Amino acid sequence: MRGVPLLLGLTALATFPALAAPVVLEPQPRENGRLVWHTRHFQIHSEVRIGERDLQRLARVADQTAEVLKEHPLPLYAPPPGRPRIEIFGTTTSYREAGASPDSAGMYLWRRQAVVLNGRHLFVSTPGSGLRPVTQEPLVVHELVHLCMHRVQHRVPMWFAEGVAEYFACAHQGNGRFDIRNLDRAIPSHLRKRHDRGSPQVAMAPVDEIVPLSNEEWGKRIRMRPIEEVYRPYATSLLLCHYYIHGGKERNDELRAMLSAPRGEHARPDPDAAATEAALVRYWKPKGLDPLFIRE
Repeated sequence: MRGVPLLLGLTALATFPALAAPVVLEPQPRENGRLVWHTRHFQIHSEVRIGERDLQRLARVADQTAEVLKEHPLPLYAPPPGRPRIEIFGTTTSYREAGASPDSAGMYLWRRQAVVLNGRHLFVSTPGSGLRPVTQEPLVVHELVHLCMHRVQHRVPMWFAEGVAEYFACAHQGNGRFDIRNLDRAIPSHLRKRHDRGSPQVAMAPVDEIVPLSNEEWGKRIRMRPIEEVYRPYATSLLLCHYYIHGGKERNDELRAMLSAPRGEHARPDPDAAATEAALVRYWKPKGLDPLFIRE
């Protein structure tokens, strides 16, 4: 990985600022008792009232996520037809009844063709800080990447689906700003938040354990792990996605073939686990991140 150029075209996306134009947020008639707004790319349906400032920020983050995927050199942007939904629920009960896991704060539901968010966890503040609640923007970006890739989800393995969602969550700097140039700093910071911030070492799942996992196997692995181990597959997937996206023409071509494969055909990357793990350690260790691959 050392010294390889960025994917052709990423330079133009290096800093993707917040939308210069005013946020498009058009109120619509209530639907099934919910408040409804249209943005450029999405419908927002909410069981709860949302302050204007929070609503504007949510719309900006959502639309800019769509724009970044749309402009990306890889064919990532493949949302459902029409204007897909972002659904905000007022209670954990209604959130669960929509098909989401009650332990989650937000999910992309493929069959529903929507991102569902638990309103109780969407806006949070530090206890005792006196500060206004802050939108959980990394969560929103992660789930919206899944939604924006809806029509290619069946073509990609779970490690890529989750890794690319984490990749853009890392690139997001807040309020709809994306910065591709500084991922070498953003990714270590993102990963160390879940570990000892003072240590560069981050526990990860081995490459050969996560690459073959199906959707069902991924879910089972996550459910069966202690909470401190749940993020390990996501961490490995994030580094793998960076490895392929920023890995030069040959790796880019593998991703393009995967994303463009006809339905029923698969052209998925098959990395050599030992060589890839060694390359990841070699690349990231000088940047303050020491991947530690822990086998079950």
